[in-house]
Amino acid sequence: MSILQFNGPQLGQKIRMVLQTLPSDHVILVAESNADTSALSGILADAVHVQKGMGKVNCVGAHQYLTDEERRRTLFLVDCDGEDNQELLAKDALIISENRDLESDMFFRLRSFEEILVRQFAQKDGSLSLFRTAARECHSFVLELATRVGLIRDIANRLGLQTRLEDMCTGKRRKVSVRDLKDIDTYCSSLQTPAFETILSEFRNLLTWTDGDVISVRNSSAANSVKKCRIHNESDCLACKGRRFANGHELVDLGARVLAFKRHGGEGPPAPNFREFEHLLRASVTSDACADWQTVTRIRRFETWGGFTILRTPGALQQNLQSY
Repeated sequence: MSILQFNGPQLGQKIRMVLQTLPSDHVILVAESNADTSALSGILADAVHVQKGMGKVNCVGAHQYLTDEERRRTLFLVDCDGEDNQELLAKDALIISENRDLESDMFFRLRSFEEILVRQFAQKDGSLSLFRTAARECHSFVLELATRVGLIRDIANRLGLQTRLEDMCTGKRRKVSVRDLKDIDTYCSSLQTPAFETILSEFRNLLTWTDGDVISVRNSSAANSVKKCRIHNESDCLACKGRRFANGHELVDLGARVLAFKRHGGEGPPAPNFREFEHLLRASVTSDACADWQTVTRIRRFETWGGFTILRTPGALQQNLQSY
């Protein structure tokens, strides 16, 4: 599978060539990123060829490039990214994540993080209802912190401000994130979410924003907070803001850190195991939960429309997930 950066038509040509080599009953799933393919890997049928889309713009461009017949054998899966995607939602063979991205879907829609924590807490003596209350407290903390960080970064992007910095470990440039907060271990240990102004101040120093930049971000956030959400008709609705701004990678980062602290009994901050946490997220998905997941519902709709099988049957799905 090629790892080159395609533009829309180039990706479309690549898909066309792959389609010509596949058996007639096989279908291609074009996922926007590696994280998306990883999130769905445990529920895909064997007759699915996964193609890396290398970005949302490329996926949408390739979708437009293909013919109607080619799209019947090609399903595109892209992230919502907190954008208004009404035009894309109307397209056949193109599915958009329910939350900001697929990892966010697994984290919130399937309540995977809570189930991981309940299993962790249940290794000790105690009430299951108390374990679930503690898990919801952890879930709320992760949601709120990821949302605040994502909101500030999203506003800064829209204002054209710098949001990327050089990673001290790799030397590569990346988006500023929760891991850059200097007291991140304290927050994850105490489950105390830093104030909006605290995060804004830290990002200002990291990204060398001006006083005017900070004022612009603050004013934009204030204007955003008074708008009422469409679903609950509430202003500053955390649930809806989380769907739009909480980034899946940061949810995994925070989830792994919180889980490490809940397991930890010694002194000093524990080392979070991000890879293990990603596996736990995938393994926590059940066939019942998937059946009610809008992304899966839309994939099933595509299966009916195109006449191809993409997802495993519930029995095969459960057997596959238990193998993790």
